[in-house]
Amino acid sequence: MKRGFERWVPPGMNARRELSGIGGGLVVLWLFSLQFFIPYMSCRNMLYVTVNGIKSMKPGAVMPDFVTLTPGIFGVFPLFFLGMVVLTISHFHYHRQGGSRPIYLMRRLPNRWEYWRRCLTLPLLGLLAAVCLMCVLFGIYFAVYLLCTPPECLTPDQWTKIWRVVP
Repeated sequence: MKRGFERWVPPGMNARRELSGIGGGLVVLWLFSLQFFIPYMSCRNMLYVTVNGIKSMKPGAVMPDFVTLTPGIFGVFPLFFLGMVVLTISHFHYHRQGGSRPIYLMRRLPNRWEYWRRCLTLPLLGLLAAVCLMCVLFGIYFAVYLLCTPPECLTPDQWTKIWRVVP
């Protein structure tokens, strides 16, 4: 039996192609989440006024809450999750398609979990990678919000406001 990524997909499938697809999907998720900076920079620029070429802060300017700037930045993630479910179903279906039927080969192997490992490993790793990416991006964007916004323009209790939105 081959070692490496080939042992994570059904026999006869191209593991590198599937890994490339999952990696490409994660890159698309990351690129789509960068839209956070559009409303953030727009709101941040509204904190300032330019008079005679000098940029100064508006008196009493307040930055909108972080949760109001983030709707939609993770909107593509559910589509990726659905894609991983479809990939899992295609792995199970691949074993049962016509011809030599790899399901019969899988039943003869001494390790009874081989079939499940080959059908579920890559989709579950893709789901785990996407959830980790979502958490890391959320942390980065929140850090950018806190560090790049003038402190006097921030409203207090940003963490509390985030937890009110999270179900």
